[in-house]
Amino acid sequence: MEVHHHPHVEKKSFKEYLLEGLMIFIAVSMGFIAENIRENLVNKEKEHHYAESLYTDLKTDEAKLPFLIRWLSKQIKESDSLFVLLNKTPDQNEIKSIYTMFRDLERGLGIELFITNRTITQLNSTGDFRLIKHKNVSDGISDYYKSIDEVSYLQKIAHEIKGSGFQILPSIMSANDYHAVIDSSDNIVTPNYNLRIDLSNKEALNKLLFRVSEIKGISSSIRNEIMEIKTMSTNLRNTVQKEYHLEKE
Repeated sequence: MEVHHHPHVEKKSFKEYLLEGLMIFIAVSMGFIAENIRENLVNKEKEHHYAESLYTDLKTDEAKLPFLIRWLSKQIKESDSLFVLLNKTPDQNEIKSIYTMFRDLERGLGIELFITNRTITQLNSTGDFRLIKHKNVSDGISDYYKSIDEVSYLQKIAHEIKGSGFQILPSIMSANDYHAVIDSSDNIVTPNYNLRIDLSNKEALNKLLFRVSEIKGISSSIRNEIMEIKTMSTNLRNTVQKEYHLEKE
């Protein structure tokens, strides 16, 4: 009967097991470190991309804000003029000015603070805001868009005030004359005939004066906030440019 002998297997020493374990540990650690380095490089690249995108957004905002500041300044001036004219017995030229200024204020209902928010939207939706490592930049971003939210809130109030004010106009102004102040090309014009206005309804007139005064007040607040936002935008843009070493234009 044939007898099979098992091959002799040499047992490993404790040191050999320790060495093998150490080698496995080093291999896993090196893989982890390499993955960490790769992830950090990707995140830094993404952070720089966001910085460039934010810089462009801020520059676009700064180009748009002066128009809104000028428009609000015009509304403040018109509100002042309307308050004076409605408090007296206006002549025909002044009546025509009342009509055209109300038409102009009405157009301001659709003008709002439109901010380029593509970068901040992406940062928030992806959770990548954490990638912005410079605290002065992340704080600046938070403060900037918080101020914009505050202006948006004020603009909603302004819209409501104007809307309630324009509801009073039929009590003192002619619908046909108000219609004639706009031509077929949607331009505000001054008709060459006498326009009608009735300021004898003191209750309606008093309510309208309140609304005109409120329009001036809210427009002043919004303008001041937007002027501050413009300064914040410039400061934040300069900070982003400095911290991320963006090329000066």
